[in-house]
Amino acid sequence: DVLLQTYSSVEDIDKYRDYELNQINLSIESSIDNIAIYKDRIEGLQEILSKNSANKTVKADLDKARINLAETQRNLDSSKKLYIEKQAKYQEDKLRYERVMQDISLEAKAKAERNKTEEK
Repeated sequence: DVLLQTYSSVEDIDKYRDYELNQINLSIESSIDNIAIYKDRIEGLQEILSKNSANKTVKADLDKARINLAETQRNLDSSKKLYIEKQAKYQEDKLRYERVMQDISLEAKAKAERNKTEEK
């Protein structure tokens, strides 16, 4: 089974899961921080524009900040989805690994019983 080539134990699955979920979580936290920064930036630029609506540089900066905010929000949504998918994948891997190991154990016991019977 491919699982046996990938993982050596249930603890191994947990280790890989924890590492990968931690990396995704770092991405989520970074996106959340960036969203707050972009929202503050947008608010500040809107305030400047309210005093001088003809300022093209500020308008361009505001458009850019809005684009960055939307992109960062999409990244955040993707990371959250990926986190959930990876949690499910590792849970399924864990269950499959435990079943495979149980099957191997049952096969080994059955073989040992056959060998005992043949020796008699």
